[in-house]
Amino acid sequence: QKLFSLAATARCSPQRLNMLAADAAALTDWQEVARVAEEHGLAPLFYSHCQAAGVDIPVAVRRQLQVLTLRQQGAQLIRAKALGEIFSTCKNEGVEIILLQGAALAWTVYPSPVLRSSSDFHLLTLPAKQEELKEILSNIGYGLTVGKEGTSGSRRLHTKKKKKQDGLPLTVMLW
Repeated sequence: QKLFSLAATARCSPQRLNMLAADAAALTDWQEVARVAEEHGLAPLFYSHCQAAGVDIPVAVRRQLQVLTLRQQGAQLIRAKALGEIFSTCKNEGVEIILLQGAALAWTVYPSPVLRSSSDFHLLTLPAKQEELKEILSNIGYGLTVGKEGTSGSRRLHTKKKKKQDGLPLTVMLW
């Protein structure tokens, strides 16, 4: 749907916000909007851009988007705490890591990390530090689950570690 593609960007230009407002004004059936926005991981971002564009969202849909945004806020707080623990522990152990992909973008590109949906952390370390990083993650509660190591063409395949923190499943991908 064009409405979501207009909102699927970290920051909207005034022209893009005007287009979003115009498309939203022409929308006659809002019934599935919150569900589809959430399905695509866009609910907080979509809601934020609609607010910036001055879109008159029907009350029921606005409430759904607010709840989804609050849920994402809570999840992002848990993720931030987990990332803090990972980075702090790695620093103390002398293992340098780099955060990649969605979680990195959430903290560097988006106005708020709540606006970038992310369900995992992708970490990169030196090949010589891989085993040490796995051990660190195991020591702070991440168990090895599904994953492969090796090469596929020029791309290194990942190792996946998982744990639950405050009820939220967290996944770390090691590259």
